[in-house]
Amino acid sequence: MYKDRGTMKWTAMMLPEHVAQLRDWRQANDIAAPQPLEPWQLDELNDEISAAYESKKPITLHVYESGWTEIHGYITALNATQKEVLIDDALITKAIPVRKIHHVTTDD
Repeated sequence: MYKDRGTMKWTAMMLPEHVAQLRDWRQANDIAAPQPLEPWQLDELNDEISAAYESKKPITLHVYESGWTEIHGYITALNATQKEVLIDDALITKAIPVRKIHHVTTDD
């Protein structure tokens, strides 16, 4: 059986820029889209979002849009027909689709 040395045989021919670019490429590929949420996870998200909306508490939404982002603010409306959450931060009001929300934390 032939035993290959893998990338070890190519390291002598690689420049540091190549190594850095390969590392960045691997990190970008490791950031994969999250798995769809289970029904019980969706129920928990719904409960937390509803509680924050009714109590007018600040909230942080962890959203995946071609990368993870955190959105801080107050929920001003829940749009059931378009399945969106309207969140008001200090500057603007954003409409966030529920399917992009993966975690919710209340800021107390």
